[in-house]
Amino acid sequence: MRMHRYLGYKLAGVVVLLLWVWNGCSDKITFTETINIPGSLTVYSVPPGAAIYLDSIATGKTTSATIPEVLPGLHRLKLTLANYSDTTLLVNVPSGATAKVTVDMSSQYGTLLFVSNPSGAQIYQGNRYLGNTPISLSYVVPDSYVYVLKQPGYIDYSQSAAVLADQIDTLYYDWDALGFGSLLVTSTPAGAKITVDGAGMRPKTPTTVEKVSAGYHRIGLALPGYISAFIDTTLPSGRVLELHDSLQPVIIVINSSPPGANLFIDDNYYGLTPYTSRGVLIEGWYQIRVSKLGAQEYIQNLYLSHGDTVNVNLNILYDVIFYDDFNRPVSSLASDWSIYDDQWREWPKGTKETFQTEALCLAIPDGTRTCGYVYKRDSLYIGQVAACTLLIQQYNNSGYLAAFVNDEPLPGVSVLPGGTSKASLDKYIGRKIQLSFYGCPGVYLDNLMIIGYK
Repeated sequence: MRMHRYLGYKLAGVVVLLLWVWNGCSDKITFTETINIPGSLTVYSVPPGAAIYLDSIATGKTTSATIPEVLPGLHRLKLTLANYSDTTLLVNVPSGATAKVTVDMSSQYGTLLFVSNPSGAQIYQGNRYLGNTPISLSYVVPDSYVYVLKQPGYIDYSQSAAVLADQIDTLYYDWDALGFGSLLVTSTPAGAKITVDGAGMRPKTPTTVEKVSAGYHRIGLALPGYISAFIDTTLPSGRVLELHDSLQPVIIVINSSPPGANLFIDDNYYGLTPYTSRGVLIEGWYQIRVSKLGAQEYIQNLYLSHGDTVNVNLNILYDVIFYDDFNRPVSSLASDWSIYDDQWREWPKGTKETFQTEALCLAIPDGTRTCGYVYKRDSLYIGQVAACTLLIQQYNNSGYLAAFVNDEPLPGVSVLPGGTSKASLDKYIGRKIQLSFYGCPGVYLDNLMIIGYK
């Protein structure tokens, strides 16, 4: 009789069947068979939340998670996470056991950490405000950037950064380590030239002088007509130092006796005396010329300094009783001269004085006295003088001139074109007179003056 007996053992997913067969005194025979038992896979990721794909099939799970009932052997594991690169690897799942794997995800972006001394600086990329230090900026697209930090009272501080994927870089801004700063220089009035430590003329105020080495400096301000000023200061590293000075004008006074004289400085007309230069002249050498009708001209080279007062005493040669150069608007001429038949006009010619913008003369139309083209000056009084003379200067005209005083012919006034004539008015001293003129065929009065000698 044949007897069969089976004994089974489960060893690590392998079932071993032992079969003893007794057939008389027959030998023992052993049969072995291997059977695969499913295992499991536990997946972790840094950071977590990645979607899990196994053998290109979505599991519907995200890390951290365990996938059960995985056939033993090699499998292709894929993890996907927003802002991170997809990660694929092979994992070996043992039969009847659990395989564990941890994946560090690689970010598609870089991270920048901004630190500054002092902290609290504003961060800009172009015109875009990013925040204040200290701050960490994530998800920065890999590229090259320039970042500018701004801090009140400090210079703008820029640095460039090459951002790489899945890397953290630190940008440190230390104003104290720069070794230079800026000077914001202003003045009242503006327009002063700037020197730093006595050298290098800078732009005029207001301006910012950049990249000045940290430490002690002497700032000079120079403006024509004002006293030069100096500011001593110490510039801290990285700082913007504001400097201001109210400049004091150079004041020079020029008087004359008698007053009302024409003042020329280096042949430039400055007006009538008394004259006060406030912020106009600088200290230095000048030619001073003072002139007045009836006085000897004063000419002198003088060194003028701030606070100087120049007093000029003119030597009077004669008294000017009446003077008219006709260098003024027509309306003003009309108020001074009475015109018969309204036949009169200005003429834009004549002898131009240095202080005049243009030279004008009084044009007498063609005609004879019977035509009524007569000009007269009313109610002119000749005071008590020893002698009195009428001086008449004509422009380049084409005729001759005749004059009357109180309708009486005035001898001596018959000048040729462009000439000057003199006529005595001694008989009218102490009296009021009227002057009348006519010309033929055309006369242009350039200057008319009555002088008296004492």
